[in-house]
Amino acid sequence: MTNVFSQLYLDMAERIHATMPEIALIDQYLGQDQSHLRPKLAYPAVLIDFDRATYSMLGEAGQFAEVQISVRLLFDNYASSAQSAPETTRATALKIYDTERNLVNTLHNWQPDGGYIQPLVRTSAATQNRNDIGLKIRVLTFTTAWTETEHFVLEN
Repeated sequence: MTNVFSQLYLDMAERIHATMPEIALIDQYLGQDQSHLRPKLAYPAVLIDFDRATYSMLGEAGQFAEVQISVRLLFDNYASSAQSAPETTRATALKIYDTERNLVNTLHNWQPDGGYIQPLVRTSAATQNRNDIGLKIRVLTFTTAWTETEHFVLEN
């Protein structure tokens, strides 16, 4: 690949797949959770998007890119976490937080082979409410940076 975004997506997907067998689907985020219908995905799902990139000049040789990446974790969980629910039911309902922790441990401070980007850093986590379609969604934001030329990537 000569495109950093394509290579980074592939490397992130491979890292998640190799480290987290409980994830049923890894894909690009294309607004799958924005419909009034539940998306036809395998759950739990991880959807990756490059939300924002800012660039600054490095002389005539290239640019320094700072990139924000969103990693959405989608669960189709109907279990109750109510105090009165059975312990096994509550454990099922709260499984998303264990999976989220595993996802953070998988990506935070990780750098793909070749070191073409700086290590990923988690900068935020938020809930996206989609109770109307029966999904629990956690959105994790990571940042990274790299130096690039028109041909590909210089050292970071």
